[in-house]
Amino acid sequence: MKQNIKALPEIPEVCPRCYFGRIQPGKRSFAARTAGKPLIVPDFPAWICDVCGFTIYDPASLMNLQRLLTNPPTPYSQYTGPKPTESKPAKSQPKTDQLA
Repeated sequence: MKQNIKALPEIPEVCPRCYFGRIQPGKRSFAARTAGKPLIVPDFPAWICDVCGFTIYDPASLMNLQRLLTNPPTPYSQYTGPKPTESKPAKSQPKTDQLA
């Protein structure tokens, strides 16, 4: 089976913004809009400059997030929980003084 694996971009060792700091692995919050709705992922893997704070989000993690958003996993079972039962009041017999 042949897989098409796209080459991921290399993470630079020196910061491409300040050209002084070093890019270190870390975590940052990731925020984006998907289908017009906000998406916030805390502690998302990233590469961060130790001097200026420039952030490059991890390309492999971005691909995994995109795959999850476009093809959500199916649940293991279709169990939806117990169905609510309708409680009907008991029919009361009219009380009479006469015996049949």
